Amino acid sequence: MHVAQILINALVLGCLYTCIAIGSSLVWGVLNVINLIHGSFIVLGAYLAFGLHYSLHLSPWYAVVVAAPLFFMLGYLLQWLLLNRVTTAPVLVTLTLTFGLDLILNNAIIYYFKADYRKLTLAPPLGSVSILGVVVAASSMPARSHQNLAASSARRRWALSRAARIGSAGPVVGPIGTKRTLLMPMKRSASRK
Repeated sequence: MHVAQILINALVLGCLYTCIAIGSSLVWGVLNVINLIHGSFIVLGAYLAFGLHYSLHLSPWYAVVVAAPLFFMLGYLLQWLLLNRVTTAPVLVTLTLTFGLDLILNNAIIYYFKADYRKLTLAPPLGSVSILGVVVAASSMPARSHQNLAASSARRRWALSRAARIGSAGPVVGPIGTKRTLLMPMKRSASRK
């Protein structure tokens, strides 16, 4: 029974890592930005949800309602204020920028939250499903990649690839807002917690 539980936990964790990897590859593939701050946003969003739960006694589901839009806007601002200025530069520039921001954010997280482990015990629990003694958390069941959110329609996928390829020539070739279209993957990947 323990082997089955370990395999289910590995599958759920693998799905989470897949969501993170798809978000990173979407941002890199569309925007040509190597976004190393992606993981720090996820950790900071988790700490925000954890802090809201313990300070205001909010359910983690309500904390996600607060954290996701907040990090959506944070990703949007990061892209608009910093990353749009360097997207035409060589990839090493975006790598250095996001790596530096990641170091700053990681050290701020460690300074503020310390390097202690945290445990979230809910009463009543969020829910789980037990099949033949193997427990799967209900919160992991509806997990899906945010690639589907960022490019949910054929028109949006087309606009993203077109805006990434033609860059500043976008307004000349057709009626898509190139800068606004290129902001979508970053803000959606930042809001995925």
